[in-house]
Amino acid sequence: MDTSVTIDLSALENEIAALSPEQVAEQLLKVRTKQRIQQKKYQNTDAAKSYRAKRAATLKAMATKAKATPATKPGYNNLYEQIVDEANAAADESLGVSEAEETETV
Repeated sequence: MDTSVTIDLSALENEIAALSPEQVAEQLLKVRTKQRIQQKKYQNTDAAKSYRAKRAATLKAMATKAKATPATKPGYNNLYEQIVDEANAAADESLGVSEAEETETV
């Protein structure tokens, strides 16, 4: 799976060169305003702490339930072990790491 992105820089430069200074200023102002809104929106540390605490509690509860649930595939003690193994395999696959390459580095 090729995830590389190709950008035609000369076309971009030509497109930007065709803009008037007012248009450039307007577009940059829009982008920078969006960035600042996002920064200010998530600047509240109490909200961030609350979100992280809720997320951690949710993940912990799901992990506890998965550890208490029997696995759906043979060879695993519980659903949690099965999920961890499947997640590791999926991550390796998406990164293009084969088992042979992984054992060479260990």
